[in-house]
Amino acid sequence: MRRRIARVVFNLGVDKEFDYYISRGKVDVGFRVWVEFNHKRRVGLVTKVTSTSSVRNLKPILEAIDNFPTISKEHLKFAKLLKKNYPYSLGELLFMMIPPPLRRKKRIPSTDSLSSAFPHRGRKEKNICFIRGKNFLERVKLYRKKIEEKLKEGSVILCLPTFEYVEKVKELLSNFFSKELIILHSYQRSKEFLSSWVKLKRGNKLILGMRATLFYYPLNLSCIILEEEASPYYFHPEKPYYHLFDIAYLLSKFKNIDFILGGDYPTLNTFKMIKEGKISLKGRERKLKHVEVVRAKTFNYYKHKTIVNPLLKELLRKHLEEKKRILILYSRKGFASFIKCLKCGYIYMCPKCFTPLRYSLREKRGECLWCSYKENLGSLCKICNSGYITTSGVGIERLAYYLRQSFPEVEFSYSEEINHLVNLATYSILDSSSLIGKDIDVAFLLGSDYFLSRIDFETTLRLYIYLKRLAGLVKEKVYVLSENLEHYLWELVNKPLEAFYTKEVHLRKEARLPPYQHLAKITVRGKNRNRLLEKANQLYNLLKNSSLEVFGPVQEFPFRLRGKFYYSIIAKSKSKLTLGKKVKEVVEVFPKGSYKIAVVLR
Repeated sequence: MRRRIARVVFNLGVDKEFDYYISRGKVDVGFRVWVEFNHKRRVGLVTKVTSTSSVRNLKPILEAIDNFPTISKEHLKFAKLLKKNYPYSLGELLFMMIPPPLRRKKRIPSTDSLSSAFPHRGRKEKNICFIRGKNFLERVKLYRKKIEEKLKEGSVILCLPTFEYVEKVKELLSNFFSKELIILHSYQRSKEFLSSWVKLKRGNKLILGMRATLFYYPLNLSCIILEEEASPYYFHPEKPYYHLFDIAYLLSKFKNIDFILGGDYPTLNTFKMIKEGKISLKGRERKLKHVEVVRAKTFNYYKHKTIVNPLLKELLRKHLEEKKRILILYSRKGFASFIKCLKCGYIYMCPKCFTPLRYSLREKRGECLWCSYKENLGSLCKICNSGYITTSGVGIERLAYYLRQSFPEVEFSYSEEINHLVNLATYSILDSSSLIGKDIDVAFLLGSDYFLSRIDFETTLRLYIYLKRLAGLVKEKVYVLSENLEHYLWELVNKPLEAFYTKEVHLRKEARLPPYQHLAKITVRGKNRNRLLEKANQLYNLLKNSSLEVFGPVQEFPFRLRGKFYYSIIAKSKSKLTLGKKVKEVVEVFPKGSYKIAVVLR
């Protein structure tokens, strides 16, 4: 009698299935098993059961952790589809589809058996659309009607960019879907997360969550809704790198189900797909308040007397006299960008990262923007022992300080709570739900020139969306103070969506940037700077020989982060599939050792 052999994968960057023989008990595809691997005992997932193996002296499966499959054959099939599009192992992708507690040897109680929770139903022709012309609260009402309709067919996943959005939507929908509603996100405790994951596999459910929620989809999924699809929070910044839109689009095609996108404005890739007829556009662009761009010497970041210029003062004074509620947005956090000694010139730096410490007036200490390192500051320079320590650069705390000097009778608040007459916040507040339903008359956006100077081709689109969101929130007007009125953004900011997007698409096409060509950034990191550069050059040569257009290696910013150095190589191709395949081939043969590799595909 032939032995039964299980092919097993692990949550490792090793793109290989390992054979183990089944010594006893029931083991099938999707089972979690406890096995010995590389002299350690690990949790593995069975991807296939066969009767032949090319390996001699197979090790046995020590134990089947559960007596039913943790993942289905459909999830396995979808993971293999993702593997074609992303340079990650099958094991890494499959383990993303099971809750973190189950990635360890934790049993699911037998009463929670999932074996009966895998129905399969035929699907109608899918509908992929982008909803525009509505604010957030109006879009949620539209989602509610769609959810009521699709829950008759199966489950619905509503993905939201942040935890605050999840709480807001939960508050709005819980009365309508009290029995069907399930919350699933990474902020939950392990026990609560596991319980929610089990529940979503039983019956037709409405699942609210964030970026990773889609990987836990139930088999009876009938619709995916992606709110604020242009949000930067949908990009996963750590390995494995992915954008949620790409995963949702693949899943909707894989299952042939409805995919609904919502937001103030689409990403450029979505706009291109709308123009190509791949995504339908519903609704009209809503009428927004005027964005007035005025030429003004905004800020000299080092001469503090010119921080609050006369034009800004006059506009603020006018609206304060009229008792208007004002929101001021600025692009930099903290009080100052640098802490330095005027005598010896020493700049206080993070010991783990090659970046200056930012000064926080609220905390009265230096803080690293990248690794959260904090350092209490004495009154004397730690190098020359003099008392000439000062701060340079302007953050939002310093801006509030100088505004109070000009308007001592006004309280300038820079917290996330927008409840005062004059509120200050960074641009990032526009990526949260903090402003939904707030009463704002006038908004000022400061520091736009600094924001547009960032080395990122997405910056102009990001600022355009921010301004449009502001224009949809305020009752009267949005002011932008800029020195560079020749920038094409200012010509188009008050024109219809198509005018700006058409210009941006044209520029991207000329520059051969996404969505017309695809980029891969391969980053290597390690502790030894010289050896790391050698490794980066090896990686460059491997990619250069693979017929891709390759640039680099270049130093990342910051070059040193948490004690490790970073070099990046950029590869470009017209085909995303070709780019992913070539990068995957190179990464697999690259000798890593103590050096780590990360890949970003755009």
